[in-house]
Amino acid sequence: LENYKDIFQLGMFETARDCIKIVEWPELIKIKPKDRIDIFFEYSKLIDSRKVKIIGYGKWKDYKFNEI
Repeated sequence: LENYKDIFQLGMFETARDCIKIVEWPELIKIKPKDRIDIFFEYSKLIDSRKVKIIGYGKWKDYKFNEI
């Protein structure tokens, strides 16, 4: 995907809402779904590991992801 037009043409947010959709470059989406989970990966000091930050919005706002 190169831009918002590509995402819009897919109609990925118009289809079933009871499934998981993963978007690698969410900054291309102008209007994000209200109920969503954002996952951020950061490089750590170790070359073979990453830090992960998970944030929920909407119905996922109070879910304790980091306790999993």
